[in-house]
This record gives sequence, structure tokens and C-alpha cells, in this order.
Amino acid sequence: MLKRAIVFASTSLACAIADAQAPALHPIDAQLHRCLEDTTNQTTKGMRDCAYVAMEAWDVEMNKDFQALLGLMKPEGQTALREAQRAWLIYRDKEFYLTNELYLSEMQGTMYHVVATNVNMELVKDRALELKTMLDALNEQR
Repeated sequence: MLKRAIVFASTSLACAIADAQAPALHPIDAQLHRCLEDTTNQTTKGMRDCAYVAMEAWDVEMNKDFQALLGLMKPEGQTALREAQRAWLIYRDKEFYLTNELYLSEMQGTMYHVVATNVNMELVKDRALELKTMLDALNEQR
């Protein structure tokens, strides 16, 4: 019994320390979590709607940081950034198409609709975070 209590206490303490050291969620991720925790959104449609709202927010974030980067870069860098973003948008659209074909056409079950929406949202989130990292690096140099 004492051994279980010690293990439980140790595990609880480790979890508390891990929570304290865990990086804070980005506000968009925090909003997504709150949305998904809402019992009215615990349906396929609800979960997809939550992910769509998050994807739109990440898109806004991505565009904001893209514009900020453009404002800080020299003309050659601006050209490179525009070309890279255009190429990424083509890539994104092709990935969305692939994801939708895979999860919506090839696989059975409504949960795959949620998976597809989340995969698409994560793709936009990743690009937004990449641009944010570039912006932060450039701002550190100034």
C-alpha cells in the first residue's frame, strides 16, 4: 500500500512539474481545445467546425506574418518570399486534394472527415509557424 502511495505521489509530482514546464499553448490551439471540449461540438460536424475555425485563424496569422516579413525584407528577399509563398499555396492545394481524396473518398467512416480537416488545418498551422520563426529571426537581427 505504501509503495502504491509513493508511486502515485511521484507520478503526480512528475505530472505537475511537466505541466509547469510545458510551453503554453498558442492562443489558436487553446481556442481549438476549448471548442473541442464543448459538449455541443463532440460530433463529426462540431469537431470539423472547430478545426475549420482554427485553420482560418492560422491562415490569418500566416498572412499577417507574411506581410510583416515583406515589410522587413530587402527587395530580393521579398521576391524570394513571394515566390516561396506562391509555391507553398500550390503545394497546400495539392495536399488538401490528396488528403481529401484519401480520407474522404478512399476510407470509410465519418471520423475520417475529422481527420482530413485536422490534417489540412495542421498544414496551414505549420506554414504559419514557419513564417513566424522567420519573422522572429529577422527581428532578432534588428
